[in-house]
Amino acid sequence: MTIRKIRADELQEFKEIAEDYISEEALEYIDRWFANFPDLFLADFQDGRMVGIIFGHMESKESMAIIDGIAVVSKYWGRGIGKRLIKALEENAKKLGAKRVSVGAAGKTY
Repeated sequence: MTIRKIRADELQEFKEIAEDYISEEALEYIDRWFANFPDLFLADFQDGRMVGIIFGHMESKESMAIIDGIAVVSKYWGRGIGKRLIKALEENAKKLGAKRVSVGAAGKTY
């Protein structure tokens, strides 16, 4: 398992995972947020395959990062991937100056 920032050439694969789990509203912003906040677009890779994703954006006037979406391919549920993705995003958000991290909630939930 490896959690890291995604590269631009991995964005399509990222979106394909997101489509099954993330609200339509959040999906509409992915390209813009990735362009502005690439450090908050992370994925977990196992055996070279993307199996979990998390993304967010910064609200600068509040020094806050917002998690806009998190998804783990169902075959990999129950392995702590989501927890590790959240921790990794929190660490990256702090490096960007976030004093706190909030979770946005809209759309699909399981």
